[in-house]
Amino acid sequence: MTTRTSRFVFDWWVVQKRFVYLAVFLVVLCAMAAGASLYVWKFGNPLAKVRSKVGMASGARFISFEGDVRVIRAAT
Repeated sequence: MTTRTSRFVFDWWVVQKRFVYLAVFLVVLCAMAAGASLYVWKFGNPLAKVRSKVGMASGARFISFEGDVRVIRAAT
């Protein structure tokens, strides 16, 4: 009777706990990215209809940088 030896001997392979946590984190991150991309592919971008209801604030431009600074509204 002969005993068979396994081809896969992992007695020498030392796995750090940090590597296991990193691998699990990467798998979860990839699953979340795949789920988000599947949602966007199936239902469209949920942020496409979000727009600012408030108009752009009135800006100002500087006419002169020397001495007195005068601020004039851009719309007038």
